[in-house]
Amino acid sequence: MPLHQLPSAWLERLHTHKYLFLLISLLVLVIARPLTVDYVSGVAVEVVGGAVVAMFLALSRQKRALVICAVLLLAAIALSSALYAVWPAASQVQRTLLSTGSIVLAVVFLCYVVWVILRDIFTDPARSWDNINGALSVYLLTGFVFANLYLIISLANPEAFEMKRQAAAVDLTIVMHRSADFTYYSFVTLSTLGYGDIAPIAPLARTLSWLEAVSGQLYLAVLVARLIAVQGPRRATDNQ
Repeated sequence: MPLHQLPSAWLERLHTHKYLFLLISLLVLVIARPLTVDYVSGVAVEVVGGAVVAMFLALSRQKRALVICAVLLLAAIALSSALYAVWPAASQVQRTLLSTGSIVLAVVFLCYVVWVILRDIFTDPARSWDNINGALSVYLLTGFVFANLYLIISLANPEAFEMKRQAAAVDLTIVMHRSADFTYYSFVTLSTLGYGDIAPIAPLARTLSWLEAVSGQLYLAVLVARLIAVQGPRRATDNQ
């Protein structure tokens, strides 16, 4: 292959396996977030996660979705930066509003990405094997969505969840730890593992918890299983 064609060839290969790239990146974020909570700010995590999704959308060649996600992400990062800047001098109401606003924007951002991926998967006439990686990416993104919803509930009602490690005062470090704790709790709930070290107490927290557990199992049993099943006839057709 001529040297001048190498960049185009690599970009085409990345486009073909775009969901694999997204899935690996999300797995790294899931693993790294709890391990880096003491060293990396929440804003940095949002920037890295947003950059991963932006690169995925660029590989998917979805310009409109990329613009919408960029606007949502920049707004969330702006609110997070303002929160970090004014935390020592801000009132409790200001902290709650800035925190909640940033998290709500992050939830909208994640939900929009989930919708973009599912739309792409179900409208793909080629029924690519990479769509399975996309479906698994949606599964991980769903865990992040519920983690942020739990964090919103906790900010509104600190007694909504019972944790073995309770904080005496609410400061920025505690909010960061809560974010990591709820990421852990969300994926434990999504997989129906349920260690019990974090327990929902408030009615809304309980409702969201069982909804996440049920939707996680139905998603794997119905949608992911269906995507895998359609690959059988496709492979048989390709071999003829």
